[in-house]
Amino acid sequence: MTKVSKDIILEQSLFNISYAWVKSSVLNIVTSSILLDSRVRNLHHPSFSEAPNFIKWIKSLIFEKENLLYGKVLLTTAIMSLFTGLAFVIG
Repeated sequence: MTKVSKDIILEQSLFNISYAWVKSSVLNIVTSSILLDSRVRNLHHPSFSEAPNFIKWIKSLIFEKENLLYGKVLLTTAIMSLFTGLAFVIG
């Protein structure tokens, strides 16, 4: 199984691997652990990994009514993470 996994990864371009890694890293840094809560996870939301690009994913959170509550939760946690990060850096 490890050989198959390595073969699949080696078939990917460095750009695609880097893009997927950066996309996931940004999401993990910006959002807080509240998004792991089952009540939040059960809210209707678009798949981040299946979105064609980041901008379309953000637009679907803002403009599609069924995703709006999840978008608000995501925005709130992102703002809280930003303030926490700034407070940590500034002191």
